[in-house]
Order: sequence, then structure tokens, then C-alpha cells
Amino acid sequence: MELSITKIKAFKSCRRLYELRYIEGLRPVQKAEALEIGSNYHKLLERINSGDMDALDEGYSIEKAMAIAY
Repeated sequence: MELSITKIKAFKSCRRLYELRYIEGLRPVQKAEALEIGSNYHKLLERINSGDMDALDEGYSIEKAMAIAY
């Protein structure tokens, strides 16, 4: 068995959560809205910072990326 801090915290906070997630392998079907927005924001920032501007308009700023992600 491989343990991680995340697994230990899950077990300590809720044994049922630990069982469903790490023993049964179940995950939520849908991400929380805040996680989805954050993921979109970070993906867009990665594209801006990497210079992959082919699919993006020129003039993108951090503020515009935040607005688009939301």
C-alpha cells in the first residue's frame, strides 16, 4: 500500500471518503465550479506564457484571462 499526505488527511477527516476514493476508486462526476474556473484560468495563462498565441488574440492580459476563464 502506498500512503501519501492526501490519503492520510482523507482518512482522518472521513473514513468513508477514503474508502470510496482510494479503495473503490470512485471520483466525483462533476468538478466544483470554482475548480473548473481555476483550471481554465491556469490553462489560459500557460498558453499566454508559453508564447502559444496562435489561437489567442494579441493583447491578452492577466485580467482578461481571468475574465475569460470565468
